[in-house]
Amino acid sequence: MSGATFLPPRGRLCLVDLGPGDTGLWTVRARAYLEQADCLLIDEPVPIEIAACLPAGAHVAIIPTLAHLLEDAVHRNQLTDWLGSGKVVVRLRLSRRGFPGALFEEAQCLNTLGIAYEIVPGLSLMETAPLYAGVSPTSPDVRQTFRCLVGGPGRDHERWLQALRIAAETDETLVCLLDPPLVRELAESLLKMGKDPHTPVVVIRRGTLPEQRTQLTILNDLHDFGGQEESYSNWVVVVGEAARGRSEFNWFENKPLFGQRVLVTRARQQAAELSVRLQAYGAAVLEAPTIEIVPPRADTSLDEALRHLDRYNWLLFTSVNGVESFFSRLLAGGADMRELKGKRIGAIGPATARAIARYYLRVDLMPEEYRAEAVIPALEQCLSGSHGWKDLSILLPRARVARDVLPDQLRQRGAHIDVVEAYQTVVPVASGTRIKQALAQRQITGAIFTSSSTVSNLAALLEADDLSVQLSGIWVACIGPITSATAKKFNLVTDIMPNDYTVPALVEAIVHAAANWKRSGDPRGAAPADSS
Repeated sequence: MSGATFLPPRGRLCLVDLGPGDTGLWTVRARAYLEQADCLLIDEPVPIEIAACLPAGAHVAIIPTLAHLLEDAVHRNQLTDWLGSGKVVVRLRLSRRGFPGALFEEAQCLNTLGIAYEIVPGLSLMETAPLYAGVSPTSPDVRQTFRCLVGGPGRDHERWLQALRIAAETDETLVCLLDPPLVRELAESLLKMGKDPHTPVVVIRRGTLPEQRTQLTILNDLHDFGGQEESYSNWVVVVGEAARGRSEFNWFENKPLFGQRVLVTRARQQAAELSVRLQAYGAAVLEAPTIEIVPPRADTSLDEALRHLDRYNWLLFTSVNGVESFFSRLLAGGADMRELKGKRIGAIGPATARAIARYYLRVDLMPEEYRAEAVIPALEQCLSGSHGWKDLSILLPRARVARDVLPDQLRQRGAHIDVVEAYQTVVPVASGTRIKQALAQRQITGAIFTSSSTVSNLAALLEADDLSVQLSGIWVACIGPITSATAKKFNLVTDIMPNDYTVPALVEAIVHAAANWKRSGDPRGAAPADSS
């Protein structure tokens, strides 16, 4: 997100609608409230994608409605204490997602008690689900008007029947947001009122989600849908000629990664690029980093190296994290880029080179193969006849714990190299709970690992020496052979690995594999079974 970040006011109760389900459809304001929430009031267990947005230490309470909370004097006082002390309290209604009146039911309760609140609206399921199913209720080729029905007859049965009579007597498109058992009642009522039994109908379940199921049928066959055994609420039913557009405009379910729920274990600072690329191909992403980047200790070998940069004629960076940590420490100490005059710079991988370029510096060396072992032959080509390995004095800022293959090979050739701690990697314990929850609920179809530490840290979080049990039935993608070798140590078979060890190449390899799975009927290429 560019521009100023929205910061919620303190001491407010916010009724937040996250929209139909796709996290990409959350509003900027809704996401900001989640990220700033001190207290979250929710009506069901917190989904992993929401938990990932909450700040550490946020208080979470599961309550069916605000009325239940406010009827109890102790809980009511707790809420007013939170607000009085300046906390941001966020209320989500997930079980009624898509019903516009859900938050107003909560607001009505707050009005009676004189508690101030703010409503953060989300996109309606009635707007988004048809479009995700390839249906436009206002298609210019059909009609420019449509009628909406939310819920069933309820307390106003006559008004419900009146709306159906109008739909039966005209060719207006009818868009209904219904609990599953009401679908049969809708069909029976329209048929009794004379609606053409061959009127096209689209039924959308779990709209905008990877598990979206869309069926094109006719009104006469609608009685086969929505029995009492159907538990998932908020079906969208589109009745009318506009439903035929489904066959031509089915863009969402035709995306190559539609139906895939992918676990991204990369550090949060670098996860965005990977997540955005996966989402563009239709995958749902569960970001639960198994690695967290933190600053080095107060006085490290990096600080000593920065005080004596004149010792080195080469700076070698093996990761974006090393680049960012090095330059932030350099600038924080009062130095500037003039300190690097005359030094040559090497980078492993284009992402690392791009990070260096952000500081207006040019990379002198980048091996064709993006791993440490390829640096030696690349460096050798940089040596002139009068300068050999012994003339190289190299500074390598990297993680506190990393492979020693490159430093060892350089020293064997006579080069001087100082390996300094630029940052530390730690295991984010909170991710363990989220990942266990997602695995238990079978929310993951694939897992992506972008470094050896993301694999070993996942094993630590799951307290497992053998990850093949926890990740059974889940495809595994590794960014390169080193990461794949680490996965093998934990009995994981790498299903996908790109030829180039970059994030773009990794995503393209996943897309290619998914297409092959679908063509061959491999279950890894199919969307998860409908859980409704």
